[in-house]
Amino acid sequence: MLFAFFTTITFAQDPVAGYYINSNNQKITGEFAYGDYLSAETLQFRTGAGDFQRLNTNDVKEYGVSDNFKVIKYTIDIDYTDAARGRVSANKDPSYQKRTIFLNVLAEGDVTLYSYVDSRNTKYFYRTSQEEIPTQLVYRVYAKSDIQSAENNEYKLQLAKALVCNGMEVARVYRTPYQRYDLTNLVAAYNTCKGGISKVYSNKAGAKLETIFSVYAGLYATSFNIKDGTPPTDGPDKGVNFGIGGEMELLMPSKKTSLFLRLEYERLNVNLTAANPVNPAGNLPVYTYSTNSGVVSAFFGPRYYFKINDQSRLYVSAAASVTTVLNGKMDVDYKIFYYDNTVDTGHSDFKLGTAWSLNGGIGYCFDKNIILEFNINSNRDILNRFPIGSKTQYSRIGLNFRYALN
Repeated sequence: MLFAFFTTITFAQDPVAGYYINSNNQKITGEFAYGDYLSAETLQFRTGAGDFQRLNTNDVKEYGVSDNFKVIKYTIDIDYTDAARGRVSANKDPSYQKRTIFLNVLAEGDVTLYSYVDSRNTKYFYRTSQEEIPTQLVYRVYAKSDIQSAENNEYKLQLAKALVCNGMEVARVYRTPYQRYDLTNLVAAYNTCKGGISKVYSNKAGAKLETIFSVYAGLYATSFNIKDGTPPTDGPDKGVNFGIGGEMELLMPSKKTSLFLRLEYERLNVNLTAANPVNPAGNLPVYTYSTNSGVVSAFFGPRYYFKINDQSRLYVSAAASVTTVLNGKMDVDYKIFYYDNTVDTGHSDFKLGTAWSLNGGIGYCFDKNIILEFNINSNRDILNRFPIGSKTQYSRIGLNFRYALN
């Protein structure tokens, strides 16, 4: 039930605060359901605690999601003759068509930079404070001949004319490639140079799924016992185990929930003693159960994160676990002490196999890479063949240190 609860949380929508401005210039605040925030046609919005509703894009002039997105509708001239992504165009010069589209604001200030993504490629636009409508920054790769391609870098001339400030080198403009990161930094630097307001939108709230790989080591207090055995054991074998392993985590775009798969290796070293009462003939049977085997466990489940500050987070996790003993067996040695002081010995063994269990954890993350987790594992019955009614109780509690590699 706990696992199902956390799985439900993981795949639930994480609402994000935002707003939109309608065709009557009214600003409506509320929450967006998580989704592709650059796809206006798929946006879902609510103003209270009710259900999310699909936004009517015909009635939306602008919308913003948290402090990470700002998208504005414009009717502009846009080049639609570009070749498909990764291919060379046959034309050097753009051919404009007037379209009404939503532009994503990247940097805002004296000059504002926008992006527009379609199935072909990403196009960038700019607008100065004296202009009302953005202009496309022209960049094209075209076929100069049958065997040679060339670039139309008109965007550099456009920016050189627009970004004039005494604190900026013109050469920097001509060195700037037609890429989001470089163009955003260039325009932001210009806005700062002009001494006005400079705002950069990270678009992080709409980031894609993130895969995180990590390695870890664990220190655990373990308990191993045989329940309902005949004869009963004197008590559990308690000790300290070390575990090492690796983990893959799939972090959801909201950065609040994730799914993880962890593989771990540890050693199982057990010595248990059990003795029957002295029988009527005066004989005392004593049994010893022992094993020293490698154990591999796989854990799969969800996590839910709680942000403390920009560097620290807490999380809770729940996982289903499957444990397999590698070539394992339980050695059973017995001695029968007879009333006449003679001793009879014998040996048998039972195969150790695979068991399912549940695992829960509470963790602390510092600076994204360093993680300390306290976790507890429920009992595992790893006996494949044993006297009827007997089961193992193999549980642990402990700490593991994890280091994220990316």
